[in-house]
Amino acid sequence: MTGGVTLDSAAFVADGAGDKIVPSGTVIVKQANGKWAAAPADAATIAGRYVALLWERVNLRNGDEMTGALDEARVIGARLPAVPSADQLAAMGGNITVR
Repeated sequence: MTGGVTLDSAAFVADGAGDKIVPSGTVIVKQANGKWAAAPADAATIAGRYVALLWERVNLRNGDEMTGALDEARVIGARLPAVPSADQLAAMGGNITVR
């Protein structure tokens, strides 16, 4: 994805140590504020919004972070933190294929 994405640290929950770890391969969605958050699995929430896969593991402990994302790829589902739902895959417009 050209230019990368900015993850919205406010959209993620910290663990007991204060870390907000977002694993590589997490399905993310562009929010109305232009930042990205974890994508819900249902079609009603992500309909008409841009959806992608996070490229690398990120810790949002210190605030928003700019990082890379995939908007076109073939990936192995077993290596993702969670296999994308059918609705998430449909929102990606067939540009990401999970095997």
